[in-house]
Amino acid sequence: LLEAARKANFKDVASRIADGFSSG
Repeated sequence: LLEAARKANFKDVASRIADGFSSG
């Protein structure tokens, strides 16, 4: 459960970072 939560959190953070880069 913790592993899944960590993966979901990492995925969310990664998407936020990617969105930040794409937005400039």
